[in-house]
Amino acid sequence: MFERTFSFWRRLVGKNAPVAEAGQDERRVWVRYPAKIKTTISVNGMVEPTRSAAAVRDISLGGANLVVDREFAAGSMLTLELPRTSQGERHEVLACVVRVVLESPGVWSLGCVFSRELTDQDLEGFGAKRVRPDPPDQRIWKRFSVTLRARIQKVGPLDAPIHEGKILNLSPSGIGVLVNTNIEAGALLSVDLIDNAKETVKTILACVVHVTEHANGERSLGCNFIRQLQEEEVNVLIRT
Repeated sequence: MFERTFSFWRRLVGKNAPVAEAGQDERRVWVRYPAKIKTTISVNGMVEPTRSAAAVRDISLGGANLVVDREFAAGSMLTLELPRTSQGERHEVLACVVRVVLESPGVWSLGCVFSRELTDQDLEGFGAKRVRPDPPDQRIWKRFSVTLRARIQKVGPLDAPIHEGKILNLSPSGIGVLVNTNIEAGALLSVDLIDNAKETVKTILACVVHVTEHANGERSLGCNFIRQLQEEEVNVLIRT
């Protein structure tokens, strides 16, 4: 899923076609809701990410239109902070800038695509609610509960600490992990899957595409694998 998503983004922001034209050709499949929410964004990949103010003009399950006071390049990967829920949870989601429009001096409009669809709960944080019945769940991959544990480490820094985590669910395309440390959306992780004998049964790279901060300080990470697991690999993991 991670590879397919980023391949799609690359086609949208490829050098052979202007981003504005790609945006005009976009066939939206999500209802867009108007919004007037102040939020913050940060650019992924920077050594010391700087947060910038942004206003959400409209939002859908698959993307958002942001108004900012500085220019961003098409193809930039941003972390967008969503409003806190009534339970005190704070969500972050990874987004790719696919369209940049200079609206007036010092004001830019950014068309962004999320790396995963938002949930109804996410939308309600923006004051938006569904205007039509939920469609049937079209999720391609079933998510499994497993007894494995996770050991995760950021890829890149040589001295990156190793953290233990609880696996919430697993599918061929990704994994949900509960951790007690601050890991941001967009982080690339090396994930060791650990069995009850504390042996590593598999190591795989994953990208954090969604972060939920719980009131007790724990964070749920939604991660997409760099490559999809084969059916036989998944069967081994759920039996371990």
